[in-house]
Amino acid sequence: VEAGIGFFPGDPILLQMKAEVALRRGDAATAITQLDQLAVAFPDEVGVHVLRLEALVVTGRDTDARVAALDFERTFSFLSHGTVILGLAEARLGNADAAEAAWTRAEGVIAECTLCAGDEAALLIWAREQAKAERVIPQDR
Repeated sequence: VEAGIGFFPGDPILLQMKAEVALRRGDAATAITQLDQLAVAFPDEVGVHVLRLEALVVTGRDTDARVAALDFERTFSFLSHGTVILGLAEARLGNADAAEAAWTRAEGVIAECTLCAGDEAALLIWAREQAKAERVIPQDR
C-alpha cells in the first residue's frame, strides 16, 4: 500500500487501504484520523465513509457512530451500510428495538439492490454478530 501511495499519493482508494491496515493492526485512532481527513477530501467516496463507520464502532464510539450513520443514510440513501452500522450502534447503546428497526430497513434496501455484490449482506451478518460481542472487532473482508 505504501509503495502505491508513493506512486499515487492522492489516490483515495490507496489512502483508504492504508487506514484499513491501521485499523486491522489495532491502531484504530490512526485509522479514524486518516478516515476523517479522507471524508473531508473525498466526500463522495463511499468506501471511506463505510470504513469510518466501522472504525467508530470498533473503538467503542457508538454515539459518534450513530450520528455518522444517520448522516450516511441521508447522503447515500440507496445503500444499506449506514443503516446496518446504525443498528449496531443502537444495539451497543442498549437500544434493541431501534437496532432491529434499522436492520429491518437495511434488509429492505439490500433486497432491492441489483448491483450489490454481497458485501452489504455480509456487513449485516457481521453487525448482528458484533452486537452480542463484548468488544467489536473489524469485519473480515
